[in-house]
Amino acid sequence: MSVQSQVTGRTAGGATATTSRRRLYRGEALTALFFILPSLIGFTVFYAVPAIRGLWISFTNWDLLRPAKFIGIENYVKLFQDKEFWNALSVTVYYVLLNIPLQTVLAMIIAVMMYRLTKSMLIRALIILPWLMPPVVVGLIWLWLLDPNIGIVNVALKALGLPMIAFLGLPQWAMPSIAMINIW
Repeated sequence: MSVQSQVTGRTAGGATATTSRRRLYRGEALTALFFILPSLIGFTVFYAVPAIRGLWISFTNWDLLRPAKFIGIENYVKLFQDKEFWNALSVTVYYVLLNIPLQTVLAMIIAVMMYRLTKSMLIRALIILPWLMPPVVVGLIWLWLLDPNIGIVNVALKALGLPMIAFLGLPQWAMPSIAMINIW
């Protein structure tokens, strides 16, 4: 190989090194596209298309029985004037503000405790075991615990001489009770 061919960057076949890199890059790009394509198709079919269609439908008066008619932002004007919408939004914000900080703090405390206090796999497994239970079972257990008549929590309150509470039946107790169940 001469000094001239080293300086110009030519390979033995006469192609430049940058051409070889481009071919290699194209091959890697095609391989990456091959692996990404199923996820991209799934995203498009199950998320992007329904989201765009839902957005379009929100600007119409479509009701399944008649063809859709474009009405502009009329649906959004009605939405923002609806008291139920604002109530639902405020309940959602309340729920999020109650749950996220408490869950984050509790998760950090448990993580630090599990890391520092125990190296035992049995104790770690016992701590994590409740998270492995199906949500339906957990919901039924909490429903039983908080039952206003026979729930263990109300039986304990009665034994302490405190009034029994309908945790899921009173507006002032329902959201904190649901938040506590979710945090658990």
